[in-house]
Amino acid sequence: MKVAQDLVERASPKEINLFWQNLTFRIPLPQSSSKESQKLQPETRTIVENLTGLARPNKIIGLLGPSASGKTTLLNILSSRLHPPSDSEYLRKVYVNDNIPLTRDLFGKVAAYVMQDDVLLETLTPYECFKFAANLRLSCSEKEKEEAVSKVITALRLQVCKDTLVSLGSECRLGMCCRKGFRGERGSGHL
Repeated sequence: MKVAQDLVERASPKEINLFWQNLTFRIPLPQSSSKESQKLQPETRTIVENLTGLARPNKIIGLLGPSASGKTTLLNILSSRLHPPSDSEYLRKVYVNDNIPLTRDLFGKVAAYVMQDDVLLETLTPYECFKFAANLRLSCSEKEKEEAVSKVITALRLQVCKDTLVSLGSECRLGMCCRKGFRGERGSGHL
């Protein structure tokens, strides 16, 4: 198992795929005290059921659905962020390159997932936000991190305001950049 994980960690991102099969998550519902409502009420609520999918390198996958349809739960299951209650039904089969079970540690080495409510401090500048993200995501020299930050700022055309405090108006754009602009690919940052 350790050998397989080492191979995945050394693989190029162009060689890594993520496969999931029959993902299911059900939670028990609190039961009503009245016998009449117990007959009508289901015992569990299905959050996701029997989901199978494949994420290939350099391909975009869209998760569409109404509010409370399980989109975030699916992402949390795939990234091993879901900690189900002991009385829930939880089936998780997620693999890297079709046969290596995906653990939380391995996920962090081959992928990144930022929650939809990414928070940027209003007391930081765009440069400081990007530098913070680079320090978290990249395992390279300080010079390479500086170059990556500069590339992101240039790509977003933020040179003029890179030293201005983050305001509510620019928060969304910066958050998107921190999510998509820095990836730990073989120790260097890229767009």
